[in-house]
Amino acid sequence: MAEMTEVAKGVATHQRLVALLTQENARYRVVNHEAVGKCEAVSEIRGTALGQGAKALVCKVKGNGVNQHVLAILAADQQADLSQLASHLGGLRASLASRRKSIC
Repeated sequence: MAEMTEVAKGVATHQRLVALLTQENARYRVVNHEAVGKCEAVSEIRGTALGQGAKALVCKVKGNGVNQHVLAILAADQQADLSQLASHLGGLRASLASRRKSIC
């Protein structure tokens, strides 16, 4: 059986999330927009304050026997403290993962 494309995976995830929100009677709205990548631009499209959004950063943590990728999610108006992230996970250093190495 062929693997799902990244786009198909994204669509399936979106459909599951919308179904769950609907099932739980959550209040939500779907805002369709182009992928822009910058938190400030997305905030403007949504019509919300920057801090109301979140950003997800795929990070690489290494050192002290640690060698792993982690997903750090933080408020869109915050900056990641990579040294604190590394320390929290027992590593020595953390960096943003390269796109090529972080895609499964």
